[in-house]
Amino acid sequence: MRTNGMTLFYSGSSNGKLEEHSEVQTAWEIIKSSVLEVADHMIKQPPRGKAKHWFNQKCAEVIKLRNDARLEMLQYPTQPNVELYVKKRKEAHKVLRQEKRKMKKEKIEKLESYRYNPKEFFRQCKSLKNGFKPTTQFVLNGEGVLLSNSKDKAEEFRKYFDQLLNSEPNLNQGKDDEE
Repeated sequence: MRTNGMTLFYSGSSNGKLEEHSEVQTAWEIIKSSVLEVADHMIKQPPRGKAKHWFNQKCAEVIKLRNDARLEMLQYPTQPNVELYVKKRKEAHKVLRQEKRKMKKEKIEKLESYRYNPKEFFRQCKSLKNGFKPTTQFVLNGEGVLLSNSKDKAEEFRKYFDQLLNSEPNLNQGKDDEE
């Protein structure tokens, strides 16, 4: 994480931009974008996919109607409003269950289409059986220890950027690498 080339690259990306602007808000935006860019480059997280493939427009509409009925019931707790909310809640639950079942049925049909391709068939079976497994993210600190706790990782990034942004830029460093 603390290689000379990377330090020169990231310090150069923020220092030149920071000296051009004297306003605090503009300076903050530049620092924030630099920190986010470096964190993005260091962690290299794959883009997160949509978790609920079954959640469609129909589900969203039913949930919105249920939430509207709930707000109405909370604001005006009359018997008809309570009954309407209970009805909308049951209807929403029913629609969500139907969409989940439909998605599972489509997955099984897709799985059956791999019947003559054993490698793909068992890979799909494994993914269905194991389910979702979140990726673990580690950061290597200065001593070479892997950090997995989010507070420790944040502290390490704070130290790194504090050292990076508060150090004097060494312009001769790039010339030494070329020779």
